[in-house]
Amino acid sequence: MTSMQLRRDDVIVGVDTHKDQHVAVLLDGLGGRLAELFIPATLTGFAQLLEFCGGHVGGDGQLVSFGVDARIGAIVVNINPAYRATELGYVV
Repeated sequence: MTSMQLRRDDVIVGVDTHKDQHVAVLLDGLGGRLAELFIPATLTGFAQLLEFCGGHVGGDGQLVSFGVDARIGAIVVNINPAYRATELGYVV
């Protein structure tokens, strides 16, 4: 496994999934908490999450990866953030 060299202006996203709503926490590349967002468990909610994340990435940073707790409430593939992020090429 290769290691990542992260920067403070990078963003890492953790998502706790539920049936009707997901909770996302954004961390900077050094582990500092940037923000929290509650989104509906829908495709629109995932689009809101990506837009929200983009607004927190620093000038030379990038949206690095997603950590997703995929519980029973988010089993449906088309609304599970892990599946959607993978489809868009992000590390999950």
